[in-house]
Amino acid sequence: RWCAREKLIRVDPALELKLPPEPDVEPKPISAATFAKLVKTAMTMGEFWEQARNIALLYCLRDTGGRIGGLLNARLDDLDLKAGLLTVCEKGNRMRDLPLNDPVRAALRQWLKARALLEPETDHLFIGLHGRPLTRNSLYSILERLKMVGHIRGRLNPHSFRHAFARDALRNGGNIGEVSQLMGHKTPATTLKYYSRWTGKELQAAHRRISPGANLKVIRLKPRKM
Repeated sequence: RWCAREKLIRVDPALELKLPPEPDVEPKPISAATFAKLVKTAMTMGEFWEQARNIALLYCLRDTGGRIGGLLNARLDDLDLKAGLLTVCEKGNRMRDLPLNDPVRAALRQWLKARALLEPETDHLFIGLHGRPLTRNSLYSILERLKMVGHIRGRLNPHSFRHAFARDALRNGGNIGEVSQLMGHKTPATTLKYYSRWTGKELQAAHRRISPGANLKVIRLKPRKM
């Protein structure tokens, strides 16, 4: 194409090329049952500070749909519990505010009280036993430990929380523009491509819920004698 633009060749051979078919993107959300088991396990696993931190982490992942890089790099000054906002810096060094619901704010308040007992070496919001920032590997280890202790099966990784957030937000009536902005996507097309994907059973349930055909009058005809 560069050669064609520079007029080094007369015809662009790339025009004859066809793009490969896009792979089928399978929905990858964490299920509500798995999340409930995670929280139940987090309530009893480890010391008080660890329980408080893990519950706050799980609640933030479930409620915000935020990328783990932004959550793990968040500082104390980025959290405004009164306003219900957590400011994060995500990929591309883009800053955005993650809204927080009341249960998440309560979990964060509890964690902040426990956090102060660890003599932190950093102002990162989420830290470990020695007062240092949590890393991606640390988060994966936390989830794997919760999964093992709670005897939990099924899909479980940090990104599965984003999938669950987007899909549940759409199910709850959010339009594609709202969900796209809450997810921090540049365009709604990304939300449609990767998150607005439904299984056959989910589509059948959605059809029963939203199709105008559910209100059609049942018509019973009486056969006429010939």
